Amino acid sequence: MQQHGNLQGVLDAADDIAGKVGESLREHRELAVRNRRLNHLVRDLDLPLTHEDMLLGSVDEDRVREVFSKLHFKTLTERVLKLRGNGGSQTGGIKTATGADKAAFEAAFAEEPKTPVVFDEVAMPESEIVTTAELLVWLKTQLGTLGLSFEIVENSVVSVGFATDTLRKIWAPSSTKEVQESLGAWLADPTCVKSVFKAKDLARQLLASGIALEGANYDALLLTYLLNPIRRGFDIDDIALEYLGIAVKRGDPNQLVSDDTSDASLDAWLSLALSSKLYALVEAEDQIRVYGEIELPTNNALARMEHVGIAIDVPKLEALFERLSAEVAEIAKAAYAIIGRE
Repeated sequence: MQQHGNLQGVLDAADDIAGKVGESLREHRELAVRNRRLNHLVRDLDLPLTHEDMLLGSVDEDRVREVFSKLHFKTLTERVLKLRGNGGSQTGGIKTATGADKAAFEAAFAEEPKTPVVFDEVAMPESEIVTTAELLVWLKTQLGTLGLSFEIVENSVVSVGFATDTLRKIWAPSSTKEVQESLGAWLADPTCVKSVFKAKDLARQLLASGIALEGANYDALLLTYLLNPIRRGFDIDDIALEYLGIAVKRGDPNQLVSDDTSDASLDAWLSLALSSKLYALVEAEDQIRVYGEIELPTNNALARMEHVGIAIDVPKLEALFERLSAEVAEIAKAAYAIIGRE
């Protein structure tokens, strides 16, 4: 193309081009002409838009979060919004569509109705450290469902997080024994409704310390499972991004100075916020009976089963093994007789 200027120049000089290239060009001249006609860009259309009308503006942050959450894009979501969101680093000086621009666009292309905001505005409260006495007084004043989360390290309770819609509280007991003495009655009270994440695992861990957990009527993990049992993962941060539009940022657990923004009260608050959203979605799918009559009771039974273990009748299993082994031997003997050899 550099030598002959354009395709027509190449075709005119096809007889003078040597080697395989010239041979192929002469043999497939018609295909080259046809392909050029098919992929030729039309550049003379009259459009009722100016250059200014078509300048790229910032992305629709709600739509980006909706689509990216369904695709389980987490890091990419923040990168795109940082670059192309409102006030993003690549939107400085780029024209944002005005009312006149939108009117011209709608007139030309009959724009579809705007998609409503996907996520409700959710404000994450700050965490507050409380003493044992302050916690017990506060718990007595709470009538609604509370978010609850435990930080357990090597079978010892390190901290307990509590949350309402607008509050986050973190309590650091001196020992697991203090949890039993101060919080045991509240945890075992089924009338004190709690919202947790992974209720089965939490109940089993607490049972190992002699603490009963009752009233965990909302488990965000179970609710998520009912909505999408084949999703790739069930991490609470990913679920929060998908259903709440919140990108959770946690501190490094190995840093010398802990980051208070990601203590146990954060998971308690996320559990509560998610449960409210997910419960409504499960109810809309007419799965509340499945959740309340099958999933939750099974959760509790499995937690106790994993804690206590199961009993095995060893003599009966050994007798079963011997009987089945004898049957297999007889079947093998009959098969060898059919083929005439072992």
